[in-house]
Amino acid sequence: MSVRAFFEFLRRWRVLLQVLFLCAVVGGYHYLTQQNNAPIENFENRVLDWRFLARPAREPPADIVVIGIDESSFDTSRWTPDDLVKYPDLGLLTKNWPWSRVLWGRLTDELLTAGAKLVAIDILFRDSLPGDAECGAVFEKHASKVAITSMLEHSNSAMGASWAIDEANDDLVPLTGPEIVGLANFDPDDDGIVRRITHGFTRDLLLNPDLAKKPDLVAKLKPDVFSFSWLAAEKTLGRPPQRNPVNPMLLNFFDRENGIRVIPVEDVILNWTTAYKNGAAFAGKTVFIGAISEVRFKDNKITSVGSIPGVVCQATAYSNLIHGDWLRPAQAWVAPALVVVFGLLSLLICLWLESVLIRVLLLTGLALGFVIVTQWLFNTQLLVVPVTGAFLGLVGCGGFGTLYDFVLERYERRRVLGVFETMVSPGVANLVLSNRGDFEQRLGGQRKDVIILFSDIRGFTTWSEKAGPEALVAQLNEYFYGMVEVIQQEGGTVQKYIGDAIMAAWGDVYDRPLKECAAEAVRAALRMSESLEILNTNWVGKDKREQLSIGIGINLGMAVVGQVGHPRRQEFTVLGDAVNLAARFESATKQYQQTVLVGQQIYELTREVFDFRLADKMQVKGKTFAVPVYTPIGYKAATPPAGLAEYNQAIEKYYARDFEHAVELFHAANEKMGGADFLCQNFKERCGHFIATPPPPDWDGGWALKEK
Repeated sequence: MSVRAFFEFLRRWRVLLQVLFLCAVVGGYHYLTQQNNAPIENFENRVLDWRFLARPAREPPADIVVIGIDESSFDTSRWTPDDLVKYPDLGLLTKNWPWSRVLWGRLTDELLTAGAKLVAIDILFRDSLPGDAECGAVFEKHASKVAITSMLEHSNSAMGASWAIDEANDDLVPLTGPEIVGLANFDPDDDGIVRRITHGFTRDLLLNPDLAKKPDLVAKLKPDVFSFSWLAAEKTLGRPPQRNPVNPMLLNFFDRENGIRVIPVEDVILNWTTAYKNGAAFAGKTVFIGAISEVRFKDNKITSVGSIPGVVCQATAYSNLIHGDWLRPAQAWVAPALVVVFGLLSLLICLWLESVLIRVLLLTGLALGFVIVTQWLFNTQLLVVPVTGAFLGLVGCGGFGTLYDFVLERYERRRVLGVFETMVSPGVANLVLSNRGDFEQRLGGQRKDVIILFSDIRGFTTWSEKAGPEALVAQLNEYFYGMVEVIQQEGGTVQKYIGDAIMAAWGDVYDRPLKECAAEAVRAALRMSESLEILNTNWVGKDKREQLSIGIGINLGMAVVGQVGHPRRQEFTVLGDAVNLAARFESATKQYQQTVLVGQQIYELTREVFDFRLADKMQVKGKTFAVPVYTPIGYKAATPPAGLAEYNQAIEKYYARDFEHAVELFHAANEKMGGADFLCQNFKERCGHFIATPPPPDWDGGWALKEK
């Protein structure tokens, strides 16, 4: 299949192929989500973390407080003997951990007696210690209002992975009555961040972890082991929380800086009778007790809102359960539905709108709107809407549609440009295809500064009369190819061919600094002369090929740019006196025997780039004033060309009416320039004429040309 046939196929089936791509995106997303794709899950988790940062501060619960074991709790040097007498429980705070469990028994009893709703102790009471009996008696007394922790331990061995429950010390667990022990485990994601917790486990699942890969089966299993926070919530509510404990629960964290209130344990002991009013301050509250010192206990959890102590995580999970404000993931059908909806919207935008900028703005607006709506749902409805599918639909289908059309448009533009450039200048063709609005405005006509170049073959009439038509056309095509290549490479616009003449312009199509355009025009003229020398060399000895010479005139001035002609045959061109004067400069090259002549403004703009000689102050036919014309010698060099200094001095003497000295200087310049310089000879003859017949007092140095 050829390239053209391939692109025609893409154009013909544009809608169908983009619809098929949308179907592929939907199918691919569905497949990846069914495979528990880690990149998608990680991305959604990161978005969830961002949602916590983006939402307003959440008011912490007033009915939950944490009594924390901080690093300051181990600084026994702060207690005086009087303190130890006045507050006996301070003596139980030692530098060695674990502390006597008498402390936890007393604190639990005092809190519950004072009216606390529940005491949940996030401390693993693993080994037997003095005071277990006393503490166990308190736990048994208040079994319906006490919760303590155990841990689910995972290990790998030659026999495979296994799970075991690290049970609490039997002396602390009542033999009868309500269960007081719950699992303190969290479920960190693959990146180690805690975002969810599972509240219910079954013995079958613990013995056979592979069952976790079958969520439908797990959902049917009746859990017989519950989490610490679930157990605490069930005791507080007097019933199980209203959710399936087997399904992981997304935690709705509080702000780390303004979260659940944390009080150091020593502060409770010291201010029990004053600030805490003999425990009345804890009445009606759920009190969690646990470690908050990360340095000593290393129990902090990395969460969506940062690193927080494990006991605060437990209190957060408990708060979510009793207040019913856990995060709720959207239904399973929402994600694929979002892919379809946003994929279709992207498809319609790409098929309906041609402007890439408007497409991008609309797609960006849809994405921002989606983010705002989903964040609002997160803030107010606690609903977590997946975003990967929506962005995949927007970016995937929108990007594919835009790229698809961009490739087609580029191909079509190149194809049309190739055809169009054979009929008009590439500059005009590019303007039409890339900026139609600007082009249409210019069609009506604009007045602006334009640089015009005219190039003509000398002796064309004589050559055309003696050359055969085929040879004439063939050589002209070779000539035009070389000249036009130079003009276009230097940024010029070929306006038209007038027989053997070429009219080119700078500044007609593109608005650029005149200084740059002037330098390009002069450089183009010098390169055209060099290119013709190469062509003439190649034509030597070839049948039906003549040696050619050209004249080039360049002028800058105000001109009218626009479209002229009959409605059935029009052309984009420039008009005005500046154009006519450029043509006169080109014609004058024959009389001055120079290849290139430029006007005063071109000279002023490029004199720092090129060396020039003043050819004359020329008064063309039909004009009443003289116009300075210059001929470029070449690029400005560190050492001026031989004779140029003498020539410039001679010009000054000439226009100062010092014709005797001017003759001498023109003669010296002519000798340094090889002895056959036309301009030097021409001015010498004029000097002789003016010595014999002095010019009138109002002479401005102009020389009237008798021909156009």
